[in-house]
Amino acid sequence: MSSRHTPGQVNSLGGKLQGTNYTLELTGSITVVNPGMPNETMEGTITSGRMIKDGVDLAVGDGLLSLPVELLNTLIDSVSSAAAPPLEVVAEAGSGIIEIINSSVEPMMSMQLKAIIVDENDRELVVEPFFQPVMNNMMQPEIGKFQINQTDLQAAIDHAIFHAPGWNPSTVITEIEIFEDTNYSNTIEASEDSVVLSYSGFTNAAASATAVPGADVTLTRFDNIQSAIDSATDVDGNGSIVIALSSGEYNQSFTINRDVEIWGARKGEAISKDSADGDTKVDEVSEVFFDIYDGSRESGDPETWINGTVTVASDDVTLDGLRLHAFSGPLDFAGTDIDNFSLLNSYVTGFKGQNSFRYLDTDGTASTGWTIDGNLIGGVSAGVGGSLYLTGVDASTISDNVFWRPGASHMYLEDVSGLTIQDNFFVQGLHADGANSDGTYNSLTAFSNWGYFGFSGFQW
Repeated sequence: MSSRHTPGQVNSLGGKLQGTNYTLELTGSITVVNPGMPNETMEGTITSGRMIKDGVDLAVGDGLLSLPVELLNTLIDSVSSAAAPPLEVVAEAGSGIIEIINSSVEPMMSMQLKAIIVDENDRELVVEPFFQPVMNNMMQPEIGKFQINQTDLQAAIDHAIFHAPGWNPSTVITEIEIFEDTNYSNTIEASEDSVVLSYSGFTNAAASATAVPGADVTLTRFDNIQSAIDSATDVDGNGSIVIALSSGEYNQSFTINRDVEIWGARKGEAISKDSADGDTKVDEVSEVFFDIYDGSRESGDPETWINGTVTVASDDVTLDGLRLHAFSGPLDFAGTDIDNFSLLNSYVTGFKGQNSFRYLDTDGTASTGWTIDGNLIGGVSAGVGGSLYLTGVDASTISDNVFWRPGASHMYLEDVSGLTIQDNFFVQGLHADGANSDGTYNSLTAFSNWGYFGFSGFQW
């Protein structure tokens, strides 16, 4: 990165510069503008820019950057005085994640990250895993950071061994060398960075769940939920089967075909909180923790995010503390006469309007004993439809929920009786005419435009 520029010249910026006290990351283009000294400035579009000290962002730029050239030159000269930090691999025991940091690879060029496994006889074999850029809460890639599930890297290793003559599943692997193959040669050139991870360190990074008290089985996002539902037993003998899901994004769909409880990491944690406004119910926008991104509740802790469809096909099913968030429809039902279904303290959001929360029991025998309490339902991402449709449900309770636009915050009830419906809050939120009563417009449009100004069904 050059630290001296000619007025009027367009300069490309790209790279990470590490100094003693600061880290400077810039990607984009700039133009030097010289309206006359000493007011010379440097302006341009920065696709990603930030300055960091002690791990804390001091300044983050996204868009127009305008700084005095003298200041920028001094800053660049200062941080250039020290070498960029070396490529590093992080494999925390039990995390299920292999993370790469300080990489010079661009976020969308992750195919340049490859691995070489070494066996006990020092033979080498190239592996081509798929690392993904690490994204922040605003779904922007973090410069220099990539990650892969430990199970996915293991699968890539197994695939390479299967197709390599002289290698087999019993081959003893001693280390994995991850490298930046910027010229796609499948070899480590002198100009390319690499880092070695012991194979024991890799295997120790396999995900392990911390047992949740009261649960019969605890899963991580690398486990198969359907398999757990099919095989779980009442370990503690209390008469119920409880499956606890650790926080993380579960990219899977599953069917609950037996009476079980599924607890998310936010079990019992509210999606809203009554403030000191003289009443005891949630009835103000400021009291709602809207599902803008993972970790939106008061604690800020990550959710158990089911990015798939949960299909309920049995009586006596309880879902508590989950983020059911999928464009294709997060919650579905198979069959009718489903009794004693409970949905508690959960988000049901991000779906296409036609795939909203719908249960239609039209066989003449009502479903009973339902409890829908303490949830945020809505956040329709596209299409046409309301938040909740119930038909043929009796003797049930719908309470303390937030029904949230965008899209629709409606609840439709048909052929029901004996329902207790109380203390629910209907929030208009975004509307096609630009209404912004819940104050989330800027956050939501930053992700997907939410059906306004050319939205095309992006999952946030």
